[in-house]
Amino acid sequence: MRRLLLPVLACTLLQLAAVPGDATLLRNPDFSAQLTSWTQESGAWVHNLGDGIPGPGGTAGTTSAGAGTAALTQCVDVSSVPGGSDLALRAWVITVGHSSLSEVEIELFSAAACGGSLLAAASDPYQTPDAAQWNLTYTTIGVPAGGAASARVRLAITNGAGGEQTRFDAVRLDRSLISNGHFTTNLAGWTQNSGTWTRVADGLSTPPGAARAVVAGDGSAFLSQCVLLADHQASVAYLPLVRMKAETALDNTILSFLFFDDTACAGNLLSGPGLIASNTQLNAWETFASGLFVPFAVAAFPPDGAQSVAIFVALNPGQGTAGAVFLADDFAFVPSDFLFTDGVESGDTSAWSQTTP
Repeated sequence: MRRLLLPVLACTLLQLAAVPGDATLLRNPDFSAQLTSWTQESGAWVHNLGDGIPGPGGTAGTTSAGAGTAALTQCVDVSSVPGGSDLALRAWVITVGHSSLSEVEIELFSAAACGGSLLAAASDPYQTPDAAQWNLTYTTIGVPAGGAASARVRLAITNGAGGEQTRFDAVRLDRSLISNGHFTTNLAGWTQNSGTWTRVADGLSTPPGAARAVVAGDGSAFLSQCVLLADHQASVAYLPLVRMKAETALDNTILSFLFFDDTACAGNLLSGPGLIASNTQLNAWETFASGLFVPFAVAAFPPDGAQSVAIFVALNPGQGTAGAVFLADDFAFVPSDFLFTDGVESGDTSAWSQTTP
């Protein structure tokens, strides 16, 4: 099955724009105001004008002086985020001339200005390839039931020698529509539709946590969550994310979503299943051959009248291997801001730079 890869899309789409309604919790997330609101924790960081993704608004870059870590941080107010919900931190990163360990990290605090007690922390360190292309990295974290006052976001790169160049751009910290996407509280909030699901200490993000599925006798495994759209920030499109790993068989796993006209994902279906499918890697979280993990992803466009959305990972009956085991982790469903300005829904091609004939 063909795999949809975000780095490839980022380099090839011609018409990209920020989606109205995308209000990340971060300040200056695209580095359009140079490094304003960001703190250089370690290393030397500069603003690179005329560079970036999706447009040339600027990036935060660092060139290593030697072996060590360079980190950029920002502390933000998250007191408006309800307790029990999830936050998703994502960023785009590129390394040139080297392969290094990049990391995105989020810490939640009980007091403003990242003070008081540390309530929770999550990070996603992985090997970024020397591919001279932008790659998406992300992690998720559950906000404690009592809420959190502030959060510290950290972007870091570990270098092995001097002269190694790295750039970050398009950093987003959003409330995810999905709750317990990292399975911190076992399988709370999730519905086990088929197969046998349990929570295990596994995954790329730390601390580890994932949902483990044993495929049913009819070849199916289905885990879902229904989300009420009115409880969240409106967006013309969303970005679903999930991480997958197969333990025993290379089955074709599906990430999908369905929009409904009621509040319980049980009314009239307003859209066919949006999905992306891929054979999961055996005994390894879904990765590029180069070793960089890139999550399954596809844009989700809510149709008019949509009140709820069902988000699920599944093997349909007859498509899986009975008794096979696979894992899912780091579910997120967040406002998307990397989209076509016009997918020809307008009835003309005026938004496109070249048409034939």
